[in-house]
Amino acid sequence: MFEATKWLSKAENNGLRIEPETKGNVEVSFLLSYAGENLEWLKNIHKRKPIGGAGGYLDHEGEYIETPD
Repeated sequence: MFEATKWLSKAENNGLRIEPETKGNVEVSFLLSYAGENLEWLKNIHKRKPIGGAGGYLDHEGEYIETPD
């Protein structure tokens, strides 16, 4: 399990939306968060379109980039 999964589950409890099939397959840029801090604001970016896809990463601006298969 990615360490980021724990971080994002905390943010998810505060309103961040992540598709079920994507959970556990998302990495977080160290420029966005070094140890999982301050991720709650991502819920404002991903309000309409939840984080979803086969897997990917959140870049330094909080944008979800899906990695190709």
